[in-house]
Amino acid sequence: MFVDVNCDFQKALFMLAASNAAKELKCLLAHGVRAVNVRDETGATALHWAVRCRSQDCVRELLKCPNIDLDVADAGKSRPTTYRSFL
Repeated sequence: MFVDVNCDFQKALFMLAASNAAKELKCLLAHGVRAVNVRDETGATALHWAVRCRSQDCVRELLKCPNIDLDVADAGKSRPTTYRSFL
């Protein structure tokens, strides 16, 4: 997976989570990205994206983060657990 070095960490976090790039996501998380609950313009977090896109390996990596918020709702009032049937 190619990640544009000019892309900020937040965008990279969402992109990797949505594309099931677990190895790269793990690396990003290991190198200082601790804001795993940061939201995009729709209120979605990386976990929302990983679950929606059926990125199972990324869901597993994100769930290892001690501060991951499973109860955060996006603008449509959906929580990551809303989509769990996708996995």
